[in-house]
Amino acid sequence: MVAEEQIASNASGFIEALYLILAGGIGGAIVGGIMTCIEKIVIDRKLEAQRANYSKQLEGQKADYNKELEALKSQLVKKNVVHRLQFETEFQLYKEFWKKLIDVKRTARITPIVDIIPAGKQQSDIYKERWMKAAEAFNKSIDFFDYNKPFYHDDVGVPAEKLLSQYKTHLIQLEINLRRGERGNVDIYEKDEELSKMINETVVEIEVFIKTRIGLLQEAQIIE
Repeated sequence: MVAEEQIASNASGFIEALYLILAGGIGGAIVGGIMTCIEKIVIDRKLEAQRANYSKQLEGQKADYNKELEALKSQLVKKNVVHRLQFETEFQLYKEFWKKLIDVKRTARITPIVDIIPAGKQQSDIYKERWMKAAEAFNKSIDFFDYNKPFYHDDVGVPAEKLLSQYKTHLIQLEINLRRGERGNVDIYEKDEELSKMINETVVEIEVFIKTRIGLLQEAQIIE
């Protein structure tokens, strides 16, 4: 701005000098022409200075925009990486836990109301064998669940934890009753049936959520 003011001041002084020199002998048209040329030079220089200043502003804005764009790209890349890791972790987790959950379901019926005892075997021995298989399936499931608990979605973790907790209580109580020889207790069979029903319903609930969850994660991954 100082340079522009200096140019304008010099031009103004030059114009005044021309008026003084040419007032007596040179025509007004010539003076007017000279003045027009000088004014044009001054205006052109002002416009050039403004264009240069505007160009610098645009370059600065472009640099800021590029920085923001790179920052946004970086955030999107990080988000995509985190999402992919989340998907892979959950997918593998559900895949392994599902196998153990099915083993629990398959071994849950220890003392069913309708039962067939193979010839030559004692009922107590059959129940003991079933209980051992059920306990083994339970221990594998609860260990795997506890080791990976932070990574479960609540829609899987909450019902699964409830299922395993109730099943643990049932196994403990059933073992006590079987050791006491209370095989004929109707309450034992009824609780076994109730628990088996609960396990089946919970497993179906978890299955539906896993299918939905994995589907949603895949869809989100493709979109991003």
